[in-house]
Amino acid sequence: MRRVIWILLASFLVCDALAGEVRGATLTSSAFPVGTISIDAKYRYVGRDEFILYGVARCELHVWVDATPERQVRRLYWVQFEQYLPDNNHTYNYSDQPWLVNVGGHEFWGGASLLDLEQEKVKWRPGSDYEHVLRLLEGHGYRLAAEVLELALFRLDPTARKELMIIYIEDVRAHVRQPADLVDRKTGNVRYDAAAKLRERGLSGLQVKMR
Repeated sequence: MRRVIWILLASFLVCDALAGEVRGATLTSSAFPVGTISIDAKYRYVGRDEFILYGVARCELHVWVDATPERQVRRLYWVQFEQYLPDNNHTYNYSDQPWLVNVGGHEFWGGASLLDLEQEKVKWRPGSDYEHVLRLLEGHGYRLAAEVLELALFRLDPTARKELMIIYIEDVRAHVRQPADLVDRKTGNVRYDAAAKLRERGLSGLQVKMR
């Protein structure tokens, strides 16, 4: 019980540090990183969610979608601010990611993945951030394809205890009939050319102006 109370107190104490305000297509952050993220006008803002992730980090996420009239998601942006709670000394490390990408004049670690969400759900721990995103989508009547391409970008503060995460997801069927065609058979990773095109599409729909 004492740990629960401490987590709730810690959550309250860092709340302002994560708060992002959305007006129209633009999210404004007053803490790390200070500035704005603007999403292409083709996307509709779905909403936000705030939660404690696995009892160790506070998260605030925002989601925008490009969807059919039937609310089948074609593409989406997921922006997440995250920082570890003060009762631990964890740090983030994305040095295993294959890219360093310049976004708005800042370096982000990044990579591309082909995901079968039905298989991935079995691996997720209860309360994962992905679970929160899917719940937010479902709560507004949106459906995400079972197989998706994902571009993930991560920027850390100097302490490596705070991060900005930008995720771009799209329905695989918009590009190929067989998702396996996107995979390098030798490495099992998304093919270099497919990953480069995904990165280009993902970066083209957002504008980042942050310090």
